[in-house]
Amino acid sequence: MERHGFTERVLDLVSKAAEVFVPALWPFELANALLSAERRKRITVAQATGLLTRISGLPVTIDPPQISRAFDQILSVARQPNLTA
Repeated sequence: MERHGFTERVLDLVSKAAEVFVPALWPFELANALLSAERRKRITVAQATGLLTRISGLPVTIDPPQISRAFDQILSVARQPNLTA
């Protein structure tokens, strides 16, 4: 499986956290990244499945989208150079 030191450190930190909040888009972005890696032959289906199993055991909470937050807070931060909403 493709490994990156930073990614492994993040997974280790998250596994020790009480709870991690991610945006509602996160599961879709994760699935897309894994599918892209599979198509490029960087990981196998079995490796992607194993990673999803590992991630599903982490204390991750999906932060529900709120239109007001997207239009106010997130848009304000995204106006900084080289950021997207």
